[in-house]
Amino acid sequence: MSDFEALNWFIMVVDKGSFTAAADTLDVTPAAVSKRIKLLESQLGARLLNRTTRSISLTEVGETFYREGSRISSDYRSLEARVSEAVGDVSGSIRINAPLSYGTKVLGGIVAKFSAQYPDLEVKLSLDDRFLNPQSGEFDITVRIGSLGDSNLHAVKIATTEVILVASPSYIKRQNKPVRPHDLVFHDGLSYSNSSSRDQWSFEINGELMTFMPNIKYSANNGDVLVEAAVEGRGIARMPDFIAADQLAAGKLVELLPDYRQTRKGIYLLYASKQHLPEKVRRFIEFCKEQLV
Repeated sequence: MSDFEALNWFIMVVDKGSFTAAADTLDVTPAAVSKRIKLLESQLGARLLNRTTRSISLTEVGETFYREGSRISSDYRSLEARVSEAVGDVSGSIRINAPLSYGTKVLGGIVAKFSAQYPDLEVKLSLDDRFLNPQSGEFDITVRIGSLGDSNLHAVKIATTEVILVASPSYIKRQNKPVRPHDLVFHDGLSYSNSSSRDQWSFEINGELMTFMPNIKYSANNGDVLVEAAVEGRGIARMPDFIAADQLAAGKLVELLPDYRQTRKGIYLLYASKQHLPEKVRRFIEFCKEQLV
């Protein structure tokens, strides 16, 4: 293993927060990662990580090595991008991460079409609901739905989704249908646990943003799981419209309070660097924009 690859393994450990999580991403054993980091520390003559049985943390010199190493790794990826751009290369691989529900219901088909258009390009699509740092270097493109939060992120908006409330006919029959947002405090809610506003549901009423708190009975970090819970009559779910579209069309779910406007969420493609954008990433962004018009 080269020293540069060892550097990237170290960065991965810090970004993931553990040897086990880094090993899962790298598809190696935690012992292999730990051994390589120890060898790196030996070569440098400095301890980079404080280790306990439960956690790891950076030493003072480790913080410097991580900060400067991340910059070097990013610069190298930019250099690769510049070379690829110079020759118009659309080969190698492109790594894409997206939320599970959006990937299975929307993005998966788009990625398959893109892959067919560029047969020399290996497309690696990873679906999960983790909140990833697009600048970690793990992925070339990260899909995020909702607020970006960090204004330093480089992003392209490709679509917008409406946030809706849904419940099953059986739940409505048992608990009655809410006729205004104020009624939600008397209902059971199904909450997306990765959302910062999971327990507070906001609506625009008479030009003002008002928040209501249902009685959260069930939460999960995946929208498809919440859809199934709603179909089973466990309560009212709040989610992007694309997640519940099939069940709404089949009559298994009913939209609630459609006349009250909720938050519209942007869907973004995030990438690490605006300069020297790889041609394959540029073309994927343009392809998504064309497909989602």
